[in-house]
Amino acid sequence: MTTGIRNPVPVKSVLARRLLLCVALFVSIWLVSGIGTCLATPAPGDDSQASVRLGIEQYEKGDFAGAIKALNRAIKLGAAGDEVHFYLAMAYLEKGMLKEGLSEAKLLSGNFGRRAELYLKLGDVYMNSGGLHDEAMLLDAIHWYKEALAADGKAARPHFSLGLAYYEAGMFADAQMEFETTLELDPGYPGARENLALTYLAQGDRERAFKEYRMALEGAPGDMGVRVAFGDLCLERRQYGEAVDQYSQVVNALPTYAVGHYKLAMAYHRAGRFDEAVAEYKESIRLNPHLFYAYYGLASLYFERSLFSESIEEFKRAIRYNPSYVSAYIGLGRAYMATGQMDEAIAALKVATHLSVLDRDSHYWLGVAYAQANNTELAIRELRKTLHIDDKYKPARELLDRLMKP
Repeated sequence: MTTGIRNPVPVKSVLARRLLLCVALFVSIWLVSGIGTCLATPAPGDDSQASVRLGIEQYEKGDFAGAIKALNRAIKLGAAGDEVHFYLAMAYLEKGMLKEGLSEAKLLSGNFGRRAELYLKLGDVYMNSGGLHDEAMLLDAIHWYKEALAADGKAARPHFSLGLAYYEAGMFADAQMEFETTLELDPGYPGARENLALTYLAQGDRERAFKEYRMALEGAPGDMGVRVAFGDLCLERRQYGEAVDQYSQVVNALPTYAVGHYKLAMAYHRAGRFDEAVAEYKESIRLNPHLFYAYYGLASLYFERSLFSESIEEFKRAIRYNPSYVSAYIGLGRAYMATGQMDEAIAALKVATHLSVLDRDSHYWLGVAYAQANNTELAIRELRKTLHIDDKYKPARELLDRLMKP
């Protein structure tokens, strides 16, 4: 007798099917809900490259902190290679993080094409972080500029930067060579010609410096810094007309530049164009009432024109704004002597000798003042001090000889 049930399913088989169904349902929910995110996201290599791209984008936008964060994340995810270390090093250096930037720079391979760019940046950071007053950092800057040259010796920029570093180190012949090479590679490289002129000046070759400044102005006529430097050299060479021309162009371009007016006043003054000199001295003072050497220049001009009362007032103003201005005390003492105010003259000149014990002119003029006041003993004392400082100073020797005669 049968029960009417055909091919009955074993209990264990039914349970297994139900279990498989539950597992399949759970996995589906897991994937959809994000519990199994690791199965649905890109491989780690893809994510690291996305972080590299983001870091480079942030760097190029100037977001160096963002670049550092993204590139470090890329490295943690497995990114490697010169490009990552290059941009991370550059970002660190832009943030002033020299130690970290240096560590990344050392990871670059020897055949990476942009090594010179990074080495230049390292040199710049060392220069700007202390190379101008720290010898060790200056030598580090020189080292990295040399590394940049080794990586790319045909570019003008590494030679120029190395020239600047050599100049700061007082290695003027080496600096000259680097600036000359810069100009050979790029005749119009900004700043190269005027810095070459400076190296010539530092080595005492004023003729070549003069030529370089003139050539620099031909290439960049609007560079007022170069024009001022050229005017200074013209003034030193007593080419007063040329100096007037250069400084005039400066004040025309920069009418509120007080020092420019002062320099133009000096050029007029030395050229004997006194009225124009007075006007420019006064204009420089109007623009900057604290410009003590402008008062001194005006006082000196008044003294030369025998306007002693006016001279005294301007010397006093120079001293008011710079109480340690030795030359102004000497000028004031001489102006007092010219008006017969000997006590005031001696007092001013004593201050000058106290401010600068080894200043020849202070002791000489104090000796002159004592001589005019008929105090021969003190005059002889000061003249002897003068000759102790400079035994070849003829005016002091002649006056001392006269005073020593019976």
